[in-house]
Amino acid sequence: MVEIADIKYGVLMEMIRFIYAGKTNDIDALADDLAVAADKYALDGLKNICEKRMLKILNMDNVINFVQLADTFQMVKLKKKAIEFIVKNALYCVGNKPEFGLLPQDIVFEVFQCMANKLA
Repeated sequence: MVEIADIKYGVLMEMIRFIYAGKTNDIDALADDLAVAADKYALDGLKNICEKRMLKILNMDNVINFVQLADTFQMVKLKKKAIEFIVKNALYCVGNKPEFGLLPQDIVFEVFQCMANKLA
């Protein structure tokens, strides 16, 4: 028996489904965790599916988590769109979330750089 302690059961099942069937079921609730697992196990196709899904479900509640994941796991499109979302919604509480203050300085710098470009 093999134990995989760092992956939730649902994430593991979708990862296995992708490996054997080349598809996933509705992954909205798992996209972020599934992207992490896909990166760990070098499943680039699955990671791309997760990134595309996260692009579609990006919202005020998940944008900070998604921008951090995108930065960590080199999901360029998601990072760009998340930063644009933060800039667009800066006045609508994204910047007021406690999690925003925990973002790495390089991401905050990119957000402010994007804001400055919009003002120029």
